[in-house]
Amino acid sequence: MAREIAACDGHNRAKPDSQCVAAIKRCPGGCDICQFLGGPDELRIEVAGPDEWAPVTRVPIDENNLNGYKGDRAKHTGIINRMYKFNWYLCHEQGWDDVLASTIVHESMHSCASVNMPGIADYKLHPPPGCSAEELENVCAGK
Repeated sequence: MAREIAACDGHNRAKPDSQCVAAIKRCPGGCDICQFLGGPDELRIEVAGPDEWAPVTRVPIDENNLNGYKGDRAKHTGIINRMYKFNWYLCHEQGWDDVLASTIVHESMHSCASVNMPGIADYKLHPPPGCSAEELENVCAGK
């Protein structure tokens, strides 16, 4: 589903009409995230234990919840690798596949740093307007 959101082709590249990847590439540090959604450079994902993090909840989009979710969805667990730990509930509870896919897209944007420094940063790090991972995730998810 993450590959669908990003509009990736069968060769781990964005299709020419990918609005998601076009928006990401317009930003400093942006790249074609499809390379991280399949193939040899794919994100490495582990799942947190069911008692490790609280469930994610859907909330109204506001300045504190830019994507409409509250709680830890995923965290980067390595220094220079593409290893991410995802919330158990996103991976195992029904009805969260859209959030899991959107979160995978979000985390893949951070991996742009491996091919185009500084990559895409979270909003709290003050990237240029419209270029935070949260804002771009909303573009990709059609929010």
